Amino acid sequence: MKTPDYSKYIKTSFAIAKKNKWLWIFGALVGAGNNLSFDWISDLAKSKVNDKPAPENLFSLPETSAKVLGSATDAIKDWVYHVPFHKWVMLVVLLIVLVAIGITAVVIIQNWARASLIKSVNKALSGKEVTLQNSSPEGFKYLKKMVLLSLLIFSLTLGLMVAVPLFWVGIYFVVQSVTILKILWFIVGGLLALIIFLITFALTTIVNIHAERFIVLKNYAVLPAFKAAFTAARRTLLPAIITGVVNFVFRIIFGIAVAFSVAVFIGLPTYLTVRAASSDLTLAIILGTATTMAFVIFIFVATLLSAAVNVFTYSNWNQLVNDYYKNQDHDSGEKVKEDNQND
Repeated sequence: MKTPDYSKYIKTSFAIAKKNKWLWIFGALVGAGNNLSFDWISDLAKSKVNDKPAPENLFSLPETSAKVLGSATDAIKDWVYHVPFHKWVMLVVLLIVLVAIGITAVVIIQNWARASLIKSVNKALSGKEVTLQNSSPEGFKYLKKMVLLSLLIFSLTLGLMVAVPLFWVGIYFVVQSVTILKILWFIVGGLLALIIFLITFALTTIVNIHAERFIVLKNYAVLPAFKAAFTAARRTLLPAIITGVVNFVFRIIFGIAVAFSVAVFIGLPTYLTVRAASSDLTLAIILGTATTMAFVIFIFVATLLSAAVNVFTYSNWNQLVNDYYKNQDHDSGEKVKEDNQND
């Protein structure tokens, strides 16, 4: 495959994400499983509260308190033991069913969104109008194949996560009687296992990217798409790695921007609220309310921007895959011409 024009990829993807706001809906659903952690805010609040000396009797619980806690614990134990066993079984089964339904719903929604986004981005790249109305049906059209592919990729990834550690442990048990070999394998084998895992995981990811587009853009069945994706991954390995790095860099930039925004719009008001709580309760309530509103607005804006980033990355991958298809068609045409000349 010829070296792609990555600057063109980036410019085109920016234009696609900026112009086609409808695609952000699919981008948000594709990234619905990504969560942001704000634990450091609570840590900050705790640290500021802990700056003040604790009351002398804070850790000296009266005996009556211990008795109350003991009585409550005994009451809970009695309640648990008196509930019939079959009701606990029903509760566990119900929880398992609810979790299964939740996982199934997430898998269906995300794969529908992926198929819709892949197809819609290609429409946008070809200059066609993209709306929610003409994009949504595309996802349902390829939903079954996408779900089966995701299960196949999940199985391979899970097998990889189990096989690599088992291989390392197996060799370790073989050489554990020799101290030098045990230490050597612990270091070298650990690095080797990590490298094998990362390389295989990267290849699986690239294969998955190609397979999804073989299904949606070429209407392949699952197994033929998976097989064709192996060939495509081998021929586009370096361009795919560079495209992945480009996408990763933009996600890092987005992550830094999010972290900075959290520090300014959430962290600072939270800090001021905690500081004000000890001197002016009214001010603390006002600041706390403003912080909560800022947090809600921030989550909404961050979700929109994250969706736009997903559209951007999907556009980059689509352009890479489309260039691969063009090269394949060109090579096939040249081969046909050569065969005709030889005849």
